Amino acid sequence: MALDGTWRLLNTDHRSAANALGAADVVMSDPPFSARVSRGARVRRRVDGATGTSTTGLTYDAWTADDVHEFVNVWSPLCRRWFVVLCSHDFVPEYERAFRAQGRYVFAPLPAVIRGANVRLAGDGPSSWTTWIVVARPRAMQPRSGTLPGAYVGARERLAFGGAKPLWLMQALVHNYSRPGDVVCDPCAGSGTTLLAALTQGRLATGAEPDNTRYAIARDRVTAWRSSAIHLDTARPGA
Repeated sequence: MALDGTWRLLNTDHRSAANALGAADVVMSDPPFSARVSRGARVRRRVDGATGTSTTGLTYDAWTADDVHEFVNVWSPLCRRWFVVLCSHDFVPEYERAFRAQGRYVFAPLPAVIRGANVRLAGDGPSSWTTWIVVARPRAMQPRSGTLPGAYVGARERLAFGGAKPLWLMQALVHNYSRPGDVVCDPCAGSGTTLLAALTQGRLATGAEPDNTRYAIARDRVTAWRSSAIHLDTARPGA
């Protein structure tokens, strides 16, 4: 699916999409978390008013350590600069090992704190509000001057389905780790939040999503935004 050459989304898994989508300046994705984390999010729960995020929790399979390494092995050669993944705490060491094996420099994991996030849906104990961000770049890439944020903190949003990430978070990451005009690729696109964030920040967006329902949500979200953006552009005086 493509529109005006600004975005492309394939209805397939990340392995099959690699050759079709090709290289990207930045790979930025929120792949499935571990089985341990996913188990706690697989129970039905009541929507919490207007700020609820999901009624059924996660609807996709958890990943294993092998999946993590395969994902990085497939996409690191196609990623020119920054590789940014969001993951559960127990997958941080796996991503670090996978990135290093690909010759990338790996930074200390960054916390993304989504205030009020109901991560732990079953059992007792604390409900973590933190998703971890692992960032890596090619060792030969010239470091940028200045320091990027060491954490991302914000409120939860109503999401298309359980496990999705808020738009504010993905927009901040796109802003910090890519440049205007860059190709930002999300090989595990889900409901299309990364693609939408990239487009709103003036980047090109590519991605893949194998689940038909989530693919349709992502396609419709991006199409609706693009239609609105085009309408606003043409409505400007002198356009």
